Amino acid sequence: MAIASLIRLAFANQITLLFPTYYVAVLVVSLLGGFYVSLFAIVLSVLSAWWLLVPPTFEFAPLTSTQATNMAFFASMSLAIAGIGNLNRVLFNELINQREKGQLLWDELLHRSKNMLMVVQAIIAQTVTNAPQKEALLNRIGSLALLDELRTASDQQSVDLQRIAQKQLEAFQARAFIQGPPLLLDSSLTKVSMLILHELVTNAVKYGALSRPEGGVVLSWSVNGDAVLSWRETGGPPVGVSKRRGAGLLLVERLVRTVSGDLRSEFASEGVVHKIRLPLSR
Repeated sequence: MAIASLIRLAFANQITLLFPTYYVAVLVVSLLGGFYVSLFAIVLSVLSAWWLLVPPTFEFAPLTSTQATNMAFFASMSLAIAGIGNLNRVLFNELINQREKGQLLWDELLHRSKNMLMVVQAIIAQTVTNAPQKEALLNRIGSLALLDELRTASDQQSVDLQRIAQKQLEAFQARAFIQGPPLLLDSSLTKVSMLILHELVTNAVKYGALSRPEGGVVLSWSVNGDAVLSWRETGGPPVGVSKRRGAGLLLVERLVRTVSGDLRSEFASEGVVHKIRLPLSR
């Protein structure tokens, strides 16, 4: 209110209206303090303008009918402004509260989903007797559990492909080169990409380039309507062309088909190369 009075005094010779700066002050007060505080601001504005601006200044001189009408109009319009400002304040506070409640609900869902995955892993560990199958299932479920961590860190459902790749290859940072433009994937593509990269890393560790200290992988992607991922292995054991595909590669093919993509594999002598197209139009 003091600022409004000082600005109004600064333009006392140029402005004939009494209250132009006080309208803004009442709005600000209603947004910050609420309706009842703004009522005090309206009364204070009327008294300030009367004392400072109505001649003779610095005293409460009798008002003319025009001045009284002006003050009455200001009071009525200010009440409307105060009501609108307070309504916006209430709605904003409600929005903040709903956001906090939503975050609490999301945290609770994450906690429960992690517990559920732990239960599933325990059931598999006690039920499946085949050691390789048990290990593969537990690792795949563990890979899905990473989705919750990535989504929580990014504060959104979509996740950048760069973060997914870094998470899957973090144990091989010195031997893994990751390159590609920023690319946010929706929920379904995030899950598929996480599982695909998990299987490629697992195969590379067991049979490919990451099974040898001198081996490495290059993961890159480009975006041109669709996302095209390239997985290239180098420095691994000799690659032989097999008519029978392993369980990991078969799973990758099925995952790619679930999102209407396609997979092309080249078993070159210097290392296996996988080209994966993921349609972004979904």
